[in-house]
Amino acid sequence: MYSAEIVAGSLLMNETRKLAEVLLRDQSKVAWLNAVIGENVLQKKTQSTAKRMAGLIRHRLETGDAEIWKLIANGDFELSLQATLVLVIRRSRLLADFMSEVLGLKMRRLDFKLVQKDWDDFLQECELRDPVVAGWSELTKAKLFEVIVRILAEGRYLNSSKEKMIQGVMIRPEIRAYLEATNDQITLASLELHR
Repeated sequence: MYSAEIVAGSLLMNETRKLAEVLLRDQSKVAWLNAVIGENVLQKKTQSTAKRMAGLIRHRLETGDAEIWKLIANGDFELSLQATLVLVIRRSRLLADFMSEVLGLKMRRLDFKLVQKDWDDFLQECELRDPVVAGWSELTKAKLFEVIVRILAEGRYLNSSKEKMIQGVMIRPEIRAYLEATNDQITLASLELHR
């Protein structure tokens, strides 16, 4: 149920936009490898770094379809940002649950400061649902919190990764329409903290 994969990177907006364009042109493995390794579209110093990042992003992109890839590749920055966040939430149940259960509850209680205890309590709840969480090292748990906070700040759900003040976000109509058309209530609930 839960995975620590999200620790490998935050939203990675620029890279995700580039790779969404690649998939829109050609979804074959050959085209993908040519873009990532041959053309070095991610502009990474080593092939191993490019492959690792491209793998993470491809897994995220594969939770969507050409319709959302177009929003990522061709939309204005805010639209692309929200579309990317949709795919990151779809790929990470940990992030989805944290947003809806912790941020959503705090927002409804008008408690806008995210603190370490919120994360620690959330992880204890996660351990009850999925024993794999208990096996994560303290370092992994700390890194997960750091990456999730960065994602939430990049996605505008926190004012900054330092202050960690929770903010409401207006969901773009295109994103809402996409989630309703794909019947994705889990992601929509994660994005709409006031529900």
